[in-house]
Amino acid sequence: MEPTFSLLGSAILIFCVIFFGLLILKTVLKKRSRLFYLLEQKSYLIFFFFIALGPALKVFDFSERIEYFTSEIFIIALMLQIGFWGHALVIYGVETYELATKKDQGFPPSHLHLIRLTLRTLVWILVLLFLLDNLNFDIAALIAGLGIGGIAIALAVQGILSDLLSSVSILLDKPFRLGHTIQVDAFIGVVEKIGIKTTHVRSLDGELIIFSNSDLLKSRIRNFEEMKERRVVSKVKVPLKADDQIATALPDAIKQLFSTIPKARFKQASVKEFTKDDYLYEITYYIESKKDDSFRKLQHEINLKLSHLMKEMKLF
Repeated sequence: MEPTFSLLGSAILIFCVIFFGLLILKTVLKKRSRLFYLLEQKSYLIFFFFIALGPALKVFDFSERIEYFTSEIFIIALMLQIGFWGHALVIYGVETYELATKKDQGFPPSHLHLIRLTLRTLVWILVLLFLLDNLNFDIAALIAGLGIGGIAIALAVQGILSDLLSSVSILLDKPFRLGHTIQVDAFIGVVEKIGIKTTHVRSLDGELIIFSNSDLLKSRIRNFEEMKERRVVSKVKVPLKADDQIATALPDAIKQLFSTIPKARFKQASVKEFTKDDYLYEITYYIESKKDDSFRKLQHEINLKLSHLMKEMKLF
């Protein structure tokens, strides 16, 4: 019995060294980082005690059965503790990414939760495989089974996986973001939600349009938010019977008008064609606006001023 008590004493001694070492580290690092805090929360004393049995066992000569049993406990405790630390690293990594991309609109909470769950599952699968391998189990068949099962599941949920990967592609490539005004085919609206399977767009008429993420990426997307300015072409008719001097001075008068309108840049005004009754003037200008509402408001203001100008020049 004496070697057994000596083994326990050695294990307790090693355990105390580890415990007090962590305690000293905690005291020194008064302002602990988030990572250290998470690792501390996921460190379990019972695992450290059984881990301490491993080195203590090497000091004494026990029967093979006891050594085998103690080694198994050591491996199980070590792998479980590594698994919990891996869990803490996953939480820290996801939280760090969330804080780093908060202003840049990174992954939404639903995606972050899915990423956290997936990474945690992978960590514990790896821990399980390493644990079984160290316990002398044949994991080749298990890995093959997992591979076949994964292929079967992937084929069964092919559509969902396609939408999921498309949503990840949208969030990484960022063809648009929340709050952007986009056009998909004939639909125009503001992006309200980028989900795991679908993207929600609020149309200008107020209706909610729901796109499948995979279908959305297959479509041509026009993102008005990325436009620095919008090109506008307006057409006005001037009667042929109008005074020639006034008709000739019209482009310069329009140019002078645009110089008084902020966020509007005049390009040109010229006669595009004419009929037996009218000149057809084409007026090209740019509006500096990303938001559709402000763009339409300024366009409305410009149209009214053009109308007043035409009346002042007696062209109506």
